[in-house]
Amino acid sequence: MVSKEDVANTLIDDELFNAADKFDLLNIVSHYNDDNDLAVLIAMRLKDNEWEGYEEIASSIVRSRGLFPYLPDYTSGNLSLGNALAKELHRSDTRDVYMHRAQYGVLSRLFNDESVILSAPTSFGKSFLIEEILLSGKYDNVLIVVPTIALIEEIRQKIKKLHIPHKRISFTNQEPSDKNVYILTQERAFEMYGVIATLGIDLLIIDEFYKMDRDLLEKDDADRANMLSVVYRKFSDVARQVYLLGPYIDGANGYDTSKHNPVWIESDDNTTYIVRKKLSAKNMEDRKRQTLEIISAEGREVMVYFSSPGTLRDFYKENLHDSLEIINDNDDLVAWIQENIGPEWYVCDALRRGVGIHHGQLPRFLAHEMIKRFSNGKIKVLLCTSSLIEGVNTCAKTIIIHNGKRKFTGDILTFRNISGRAGRMFNHFWGTVYFYEEPKSDSEIIVNDPIGSENESTSASVLGLLDDNQLTAGQRESVSTHRGGTYIPNEILRTNHFIHFEYQEAVVDLLNSHDTIKKVIRTIREPSLSRSQWAVVLNLASMLGLNTFKYAHSIGNNQQKSVTRLTILIDAYFREGFRGLVRSQSSQSDVTDGAIEDSIRFLKNGMSYDLPKFLRALDRLQKYALGNEAGDLEPIASRIEFLDTKPVYVQLDELGLPIELSKKYSLPFGSTDEAVNALQHLVVDLNGFEGRIAQDFIQRY
Repeated sequence: MVSKEDVANTLIDDELFNAADKFDLLNIVSHYNDDNDLAVLIAMRLKDNEWEGYEEIASSIVRSRGLFPYLPDYTSGNLSLGNALAKELHRSDTRDVYMHRAQYGVLSRLFNDESVILSAPTSFGKSFLIEEILLSGKYDNVLIVVPTIALIEEIRQKIKKLHIPHKRISFTNQEPSDKNVYILTQERAFEMYGVIATLGIDLLIIDEFYKMDRDLLEKDDADRANMLSVVYRKFSDVARQVYLLGPYIDGANGYDTSKHNPVWIESDDNTTYIVRKKLSAKNMEDRKRQTLEIISAEGREVMVYFSSPGTLRDFYKENLHDSLEIINDNDDLVAWIQENIGPEWYVCDALRRGVGIHHGQLPRFLAHEMIKRFSNGKIKVLLCTSSLIEGVNTCAKTIIIHNGKRKFTGDILTFRNISGRAGRMFNHFWGTVYFYEEPKSDSEIIVNDPIGSENESTSASVLGLLDDNQLTAGQRESVSTHRGGTYIPNEILRTNHFIHFEYQEAVVDLLNSHDTIKKVIRTIREPSLSRSQWAVVLNLASMLGLNTFKYAHSIGNNQQKSVTRLTILIDAYFREGFRGLVRSQSSQSDVTDGAIEDSIRFLKNGMSYDLPKFLRALDRLQKYALGNEAGDLEPIASRIEFLDTKPVYVQLDELGLPIELSKKYSLPFGSTDEAVNALQHLVVDLNGFEGRIAQDFIQRY
């Protein structure tokens, strides 16, 4: 029998296809009963009427694989009445689109009031099912838990575009309406539990549910995994249905609850064909040469994956900086970066040459622009890290998994996720993935809910976030022992769940026994601290687990130096903004790419997340220890979290409007609605890049 790869090559290559006997080719494909991706290539040729009289046979093969969206229109004359009726059965009830068989099956289960766990490839169309759910009108209140802020923005935009009438809630300070779609990270969902549970939830959706399993994640993500598991347990008790979805998973354990027993559905149905080409490189120089050759040959719609922002940056500067011609497609964005981030940043040079950059150390607005310009062709090549697969729905004609190291530094799930971005339904029927090594996969990928599967490593502090009736007898005993082992009140234990109680006791004891520290803490009331106050606060926060070395480079293991360094960074940002922070990060007079990206990372991860989280934990403890004589750390925690600006400006930034624009035009800061209303009146007077950004944002909002 002819190999699948040879059949695919014949269907893809124009010369081979034109020379082939069309009936024999269709006959061969019909024998690959379990492979729907070959049928995608049949549909590609069917779209352009290339089957020379065998269109009905081609259509029947496409139908037999359940790829109804790819069937031609009945009015084209290339579709029999039977195939047309089968296609019509899979039409959406809410819009003029069609589902493939696997999508239809999942949606039917959900509309039959079943709970579902779905594992499916990247190209399956899992997001399409969420759209159908919301459009159906069956659910008044839906909670969608997503792993990243980027996904919040993406889903909000789709809901707006589809004119779904529900109120979109993405921030904890928004008031619910009668019908709501809550689009929240697990942390925000947990914070809003009381409000959401009171109104009730018709459907709980958790995207990328595998992120509950700490064993499948990086060590730094353990706290977020625990919180996602807690959110699933708490909300599944008040939700009428649950729908968990993720990619390339072989099984799931521990997701049954007292109310739900989700049905497991695993699908390998693709809507694109992926050509996988393993490359052989003698060394890293050989690898670079081959990657450059592919980029040059493809020319556009190429995505190159790297293991880290550093290896990505080095590859560009060493290999692409001098080899690509300058174009003018992105001059407007370059000018914005030069003004608001810095003209020295290599990203400016990359954009001038049609190269986009996407990694976790980009401002949110800039990451959004990179994807948008890659999709519309202004960016020809996109260099990226795993940030691209954590909440951004984009694809490419060609993907190169360059990685940047001799061995693949991610896991098999990351590898499959990246590979699955090749091709795009109705745009690229097939895509190519080039790779140098593939991580070993000797065992199945099984996702375990640590609470439901009673993982012994699940801490009692995490279990304590749940109600007793959501725990087993053994888990209740563990929580009881945990609470009985400390004098810290349960309310504080629950809120400070990410900190071991012994660390909290040590801080309380120190506050009670050390007069100087006690005196300093009592004086803190304002959103600004002196150097001596910062020294006390950051040292206490480090006792609770704040990693003061994470953002303070080149200071060895000296705790006091790291605290001093953090104080300098915060003070520099408060006094001089982003440019001042960059200068304080630079170890020399010239601003470096590393200093710029370290500064962005410090703002996104340090100031917006780590620091306020530990400052508030410390605030609870000092108020417990000092009572009426306690200070107040909330003003400084809020100032840091909201980057020394208005909270509404940060919320708008999450949704795609740069903070710099909100500040420049002094938008009202009572609420996001108030700010956007003002922007609508202002936009008529805005020109050029800022005008387009503002107009695009208003349309999406």
